[in-house]
Amino acid sequence: MGTFILAAAQTTDDGIYLPGGGGSTVVWVIFIALIAGLYWTVSRTRRRAEQEFWERKRSEKERDTGDRPPRS
Repeated sequence: MGTFILAAAQTTDDGIYLPGGGGSTVVWVIFIALIAGLYWTVSRTRRRAEQEFWERKRSEKERDTGDRPPRS
């Protein structure tokens, strides 16, 4: 969504504005790489936290069911 907003902000009547010089192209490439890297890091961290959460819940359930005496 952020990329779409960025592209929409760079549009003109002739279409999407693309940088003309090499220096501005490098800046745009670095900026897009930074955004992609941040997205990758956040999604990976979120996925790892979710896996750890469910693993912790699973081990707590196993611990709780192991402490009870068997029913007769």
